[in-house]
Amino acid sequence: MTDASASAVDWNSFEDQVDAVAEYASMLDLLSSHDDLDNRQRRAFRRIAGDLGANGIALRATFDALHRERVARRVGGAEQRPETAEA
Repeated sequence: MTDASASAVDWNSFEDQVDAVAEYASMLDLLSSHDDLDNRQRRAFRRIAGDLGANGIALRATFDALHRERVARRVGGAEQRPETAEA
């Protein structure tokens, strides 16, 4: 991630954080194939990229599940209001 794109991340936004993690994982995966690295360094980069990628997927799944739950509560709550039930 370049300095410009790093500064564009809104670290208060969960979605921006998830996207940043995915971008870092992609960069580390790309760096793992650099010619100047020895095998130990390549494995370390790949392991970190894999961990970040898995965490990014888990974060995205958690975010989506929480969003679905919040929407379901809003919809369910609206249906249970007395003024809605009478109408």
